[in-house]
Amino acid sequence: MQFPKFREPIVDPMIIPLQKASIDNIMGYLPAGNDVLLCSGMVNNKYSLFILKISRHKEADFKNEFEQVTLVSEQIKTHQVFEYGIVQDHEYLVLDWIEGKRIPEFLSEYRENKKRYCMEFGNNLGMIHSLKVNTKITKDRTKYNIIDDKISDIKYLEILKWIERNIPLAINECYIHGDYHYANILWNNDSIKCTLDWELAGIGNREFDLAWAVIRRPNQLFFLTQDEENYILDGYTKYNTFCQKNYEYYKVICMMRFYKLISDSEYRNWIVNMCEEIIS
Repeated sequence: MQFPKFREPIVDPMIIPLQKASIDNIMGYLPAGNDVLLCSGMVNNKYSLFILKISRHKEADFKNEFEQVTLVSEQIKTHQVFEYGIVQDHEYLVLDWIEGKRIPEFLSEYRENKKRYCMEFGNNLGMIHSLKVNTKITKDRTKYNIIDDKISDIKYLEILKWIERNIPLAINECYIHGDYHYANILWNNDSIKCTLDWELAGIGNREFDLAWAVIRRPNQLFFLTQDEENYILDGYTKYNTFCQKNYEYYKVICMMRFYKLISDSEYRNWIVNMCEEIIS
């Protein structure tokens, strides 16, 4: 099992003063915003594969991930976390290695069984939102800076005005993952094996977390149709409820974030069309 090196880690992993693990070999470098290294060595006095994550940017919050996974690991399918620390002003985290696939890696199987996969995806988030966890309020990600003064498109400006006029009067709080989307879900056959990346987890906005999970990302080849969205929501409501009006509001917020970030005209046109369906 090898993952090619695509950049130098921001900190030499061999100088990190690990207490519960020791690196025998670095097997690969997984593509991610932070440095994610697949290592072999001793973890808790047992030889195994494990993940070493090293933060590359100031927004990383590995301490929160360590705390949240420790709180929920017996209730939901996720990693075990072994160790958290800071070296040279960069956080690091040691987790167990879990082998699985993301949906883009088995698209043919997904397309033959869309309902089953979508329902499972929604089930899992519904279960997360049902967890009773005594923890802190998470960072508010609903207040994205989605305004770009360089964009003068009339439809874009109309959508921004709608957002300003329709701010929800109440927030439905629950335990949230904070960054639940397809890339943070590992599958084994037709079931979810692991939910990854809990840096943003805590008490937060239910409908925003749901909207963030459902919206289509650039170049995404699944979760494209209304049927797929409905299957996800049906799966979610097996374990939980949500406010449709708030959900649609936060879908617009999430999509407009990508509108600002992504210049692809086809994707932007899709966003505008989707937003217009909601706001009309």
